[in-house]
Amino acid sequence: MDIQTGNDNIAQLSDWQKHLGEYLVDSLQRSIIFTDILRKRGNNYIKHIRSGQPPVLTYNYEMILNAKNFERPANYALVRISDRRRVDIQTAVN
Repeated sequence: MDIQTGNDNIAQLSDWQKHLGEYLVDSLQRSIIFTDILRKRGNNYIKHIRSGQPPVLTYNYEMILNAKNFERPANYALVRISDRRRVDIQTAVN
Protein backbone atom coordinates (compact mmCIF):
# COMPACT_ATOMS: atom_id res chain seq x y z
CA MET A 1 0.00 0.00 0.00
CA ASP A 2 1.35 3.35 -1.02
CA ILE A 3 1.50 6.19 1.54
CA GLN A 4 -0.10 8.56 -0.97
CA THR A 5 -3.05 6.17 -1.47
CA GLY A 6 -3.51 5.81 2.28
CA ASN A 7 -3.76 9.58 2.71
CA ASP A 8 -6.33 9.79 -0.10
CA ASN A 9 -8.50 7.17 1.62
CA ILE A 10 -8.37 9.11 4.90
CA ALA A 11 -9.28 12.34 3.08
CA GLN A 12 -12.20 10.60 1.36
CA LEU A 13 -13.40 9.10 4.61
CA SER A 14 -13.38 12.43 6.39
CA ASP A 15 -15.16 14.01 3.40
CA TRP A 16 -17.77 11.25 3.59
CA GLN A 17 -18.20 11.88 7.30
CA LYS A 18 -18.61 15.61 6.60
CA HIS A 19 -21.38 14.92 4.10
CA LEU A 20 -23.05 12.48 6.48
CA GLY A 21 -23.02 15.10 9.22
CA GLU A 22 -24.53 17.72 6.90
CA TYR A 23 -27.18 15.24 5.81
CA LEU A 24 -28.10 14.37 9.39
CA VAL A 25 -28.34 18.05 10.38
CA ASP A 26 -30.55 18.78 7.35
CA SER A 27 -32.72 15.76 8.11
CA LEU A 28 -33.15 16.85 11.73
CA GLN A 29 -34.03 20.42 10.71
CA ARG A 30 -36.61 19.21 8.18
CA SER A 31 -38.13 16.87 10.78
CA ILE A 32 -38.48 19.74 13.24
CA ILE A 33 -40.08 21.98 10.59
CA PHE A 34 -42.48 19.18 9.58
CA THR A 35 -43.45 18.58 13.21
CA ASP A 36 -44.06 22.31 13.69
CA ILE A 37 -46.31 22.37 10.60
CA LEU A 38 -48.31 19.43 11.96
CA ARG A 39 -48.66 21.25 15.31
CA LYS A 40 -49.95 24.40 13.58
CA ARG A 41 -52.41 22.38 11.48
CA GLY A 42 -53.65 20.63 14.60
CA ASN A 43 -54.13 23.95 16.38
CA ASN A 44 -56.07 25.33 13.39
CA TYR A 45 -58.25 22.21 13.32
CA ILE A 46 -59.06 22.48 17.04
CA LYS A 47 -59.85 26.20 16.59
CA HIS A 48 -62.15 25.33 13.65
CA ILE A 49 -63.95 22.63 15.67
CA ARG A 50 -64.44 24.94 18.65
CA SER A 51 -65.87 27.68 16.42
CA GLY A 52 -68.68 25.37 15.29
CA GLN A 53 -67.14 24.18 12.01
CA PRO A 54 -68.09 27.10 9.74
CA PRO A 55 -67.63 26.52 5.99
CA VAL A 56 -64.05 27.02 4.95
CA LEU A 57 -64.84 28.10 1.40
CA THR A 58 -67.89 30.23 0.68
CA TYR A 59 -68.89 31.24 -2.83
CA ASN A 60 -71.88 32.84 -4.46
CA TYR A 61 -73.13 30.29 -6.96
CA GLU A 62 -75.98 29.49 -9.32
CA MET A 63 -77.33 25.93 -9.39
CA ILE A 64 -77.29 24.52 -12.95
CA LEU A 65 -78.14 20.85 -12.29
CA ASN A 66 -78.94 19.11 -9.02
CA ALA A 67 -78.34 15.36 -9.12
CA LYS A 68 -80.72 14.82 -6.19
CA ASN A 69 -83.56 15.31 -8.68
CA PHE A 70 -82.25 12.75 -11.20
CA GLU A 71 -83.91 9.40 -11.88
CA ARG A 72 -81.10 7.81 -9.86
CA PRO A 73 -80.36 10.50 -7.23
CA ALA A 74 -76.77 11.29 -6.37
CA ASN A 75 -75.03 13.69 -4.05
CA TYR A 76 -73.63 15.87 -6.85
CA ALA A 77 -74.47 19.26 -8.30
CA LEU A 78 -73.30 21.31 -11.25
CA VAL A 79 -72.97 24.94 -10.23
CA ARG A 80 -71.66 28.15 -11.75
CA ILE A 81 -69.52 30.07 -9.29
CA SER A 82 -70.04 33.83 -9.49
CA ASP A 83 -67.00 36.07 -9.67
CA ARG A 84 -67.18 38.17 -6.53
CA ARG A 85 -64.51 40.54 -7.85
CA ARG A 86 -66.80 41.60 -10.68
CA VAL A 87 -68.74 44.78 -10.01
CA ASP A 88 -72.40 44.93 -11.02
CA ILE A 89 -72.59 47.82 -13.52
CA GLN A 90 -76.17 48.82 -12.64
CA THR A 91 -75.39 49.02 -8.93
CA ALA A 92 -72.19 50.99 -9.54
CA VAL A 93 -73.90 53.55 -11.81
CA ASN A 94 -76.82 54.25 -9.44
